[in-house]
Amino acid sequence: MCKKLVALMSASLILALAGCGGSPDSETASAAVDEDLPKLVFPGTEAPDTFHRAYTMTESPDGTLRLFSRETRDDTDIFQTRLQDDGSWSEPEKLEWDKRKSNTNPFFSPFDDRLYFASDRPLPDDSSRNDMNIWSVAWTGEEWVDERPLQGDVNTGADETNVTMTADGIMYFVSKHTRGQGGQDIYRAWFDEASGDWQYAELPANVSSARVESHITITPDGRNLIFYSYLNPKLGFVDLKVVSLLDD
Repeated sequence: MCKKLVALMSASLILALAGCGGSPDSETASAAVDEDLPKLVFPGTEAPDTFHRAYTMTESPDGTLRLFSRETRDDTDIFQTRLQDDGSWSEPEKLEWDKRKSNTNPFFSPFDDRLYFASDRPLPDDSSRNDMNIWSVAWTGEEWVDERPLQGDVNTGADETNVTMTADGIMYFVSKHTRGQGGQDIYRAWFDEASGDWQYAELPANVSSARVESHITITPDGRNLIFYSYLNPKLGFVDLKVVSLLDD
């Protein structure tokens, strides 16, 4: 993976240098570099600010539906957009799901194809709680059905806000629970088929820190967990970090 990354970076550098050289192929080289740059999914939208921003986009297994979080000063909602016949994406539509203030962090699971998300809505067995909990819901291709909170010991009295998962059902999630290193930490869980519950499992202490870790994603091979962190050393206010699972 590292060798591929170095090769890609080297190729981009060569193209960039060729674009600065004034040769007849400079325009072609510049266009090639531009093709490799990140692009806005919705280029016509207003620039984000502190109280208006979007993040955590996920795509359905068949590639026809995308969901993301959109945050305002007062609340956070999940929006969906559909793939059109001409290859474009439809205008984002807010999902009018139950909440107090927030539905956020959608994630389509490769394990069971359900959509996982965080919500502060009342729990079925305890309407007095107002913390964030992880829920899941199924997409039929036309509508959302079977909405329910995670069973097991993943949800606690603290905020659980972010899920990522491997194809074999190993879940990583973010929580403010005190069983971690402090602040906001990354945890792990596995699905018990006998009980139908998600069971909490320890992660090594070096994965999280006493500061904030969040917005996690696991690579498809289950080997690299990418997340944002305030942990030093850092290049900016918040950086992306990666922790890799070794053979031992």
